[in-house]
Amino acid sequence: IRMEMGQTIKVDEHVPWLDARRASIDPFYWNRYRELLLRSGWPPLVAGTLDRSMDELLDLLGDPAVNGSWTRRGLVVGDVQSGKTASYAALICKAADAGYRMVILLAGTLENVRRQTQERLDAAFVGLDSRDFLARDQLKHKTHIGVGHIDSQRDGIVFTSRDTDFRAAIASALSISLNSVREPVLVVAKKNKSVLSNLATWLRTMNADREGRIDVPMLLIDDEADNASINTQSNPNQTTAINKAIRDLLALFRRSTYVGFTATPFANIFIDPNSTDDMLGDDLFPRDFIHLLEPPTNYIGMDSVFPPTDPEQPDAGEAEALAAGIRTIEDSDDWLPVGHKSDSVPGPIPESLLTALRQFLLACTIRDLRIKHRTDGHEKGIHRSMLVNVSRFTAIQNRVADQIHVELDRIRDQIRLYGKLKPNEAAARSPEISI
Repeated sequence: IRMEMGQTIKVDEHVPWLDARRASIDPFYWNRYRELLLRSGWPPLVAGTLDRSMDELLDLLGDPAVNGSWTRRGLVVGDVQSGKTASYAALICKAADAGYRMVILLAGTLENVRRQTQERLDAAFVGLDSRDFLARDQLKHKTHIGVGHIDSQRDGIVFTSRDTDFRAAIASALSISLNSVREPVLVVAKKNKSVLSNLATWLRTMNADREGRIDVPMLLIDDEADNASINTQSNPNQTTAINKAIRDLLALFRRSTYVGFTATPFANIFIDPNSTDDMLGDDLFPRDFIHLLEPPTNYIGMDSVFPPTDPEQPDAGEAEALAAGIRTIEDSDDWLPVGHKSDSVPGPIPESLLTALRQFLLACTIRDLRIKHRTDGHEKGIHRSMLVNVSRFTAIQNRVADQIHVELDRIRDQIRLYGKLKPNEAAARSPEISI
């Protein structure tokens, strides 16, 4: 399993800085994250490519050791579910090692997405359960997780947690300013106007100089940068609330780098590059670089699921799909016809979906058993999900979710009743646990 280096489009004026500073950089955060990836099953070749690729990307950011005022704007493009989170976690670690003192990660518009991203960054960068860090009475009993099990000599500082988005009252109660800490500060926030406005107000109140600016190098990573961040106002003298809030955060810092991450970069690329003026400030057009992430060789993406067809070889696409594990479902028409409406009522769940559900549960069980017998401190409770995407209508998806939950409850009940019997006896009493 390998991963190739990505490709980069960049402006010629940028002066590379990383090689000249490499000898003076202590790669503490990166080294322990790399070790976490290897312990989690990453092939060394892929981890090595991630290392070099993120070095290349870091070199496109502003040099945090350079004083004065500077800004950088860039975009990173990667395939859906191909490792973008691991990439920006690695970039955060490397940026912290290089001297960035503040990292703001915008994690979508939904709280459950923000919470999951916070958990990932707690394990990959902070090294602590963020809930313990923000609860002052628990600081003596802080819980190390992820990279904290590998090396707990230092931990990142975090002003958000798994339970709460940024709250000025909690941050102020910690009595921590950016200039008073030696370790980098992380904030994982939703793209929400109130949250981002409160964050900007707190930063300005606690850290700004007499000119209202903060002289600390800051990295802002915008996950799913095509969602909510783009200024969609037709009036050139107005901005959308989220776009303005992001611009305000960037304008607070004398030294800042903005990096958007997305799988669908079209809206970002078509931002007007001339949308910069005294009133609205600097927009988010990736004027300095665009970096393309390469997926690992075992990645199954859109081209595998829906391979392009060759008119001269019409069956080649189907053969490629079969090789990738794609199967055509033939028992779903009575359940949910292709041309269904938003008010359709799904029939009984087809056997193919029930089989897939049972196979998913078996796969999760095998993973749990493997983790149970590991002795390397590998984290328990890894996120797993089974995507059932059968309709463009939210109402239909909700009805299907209800059907699946009924089946899950039935399987759970049968396992509780008969799961301790011998396999043949259990199967005779319950077809639910005979797969």
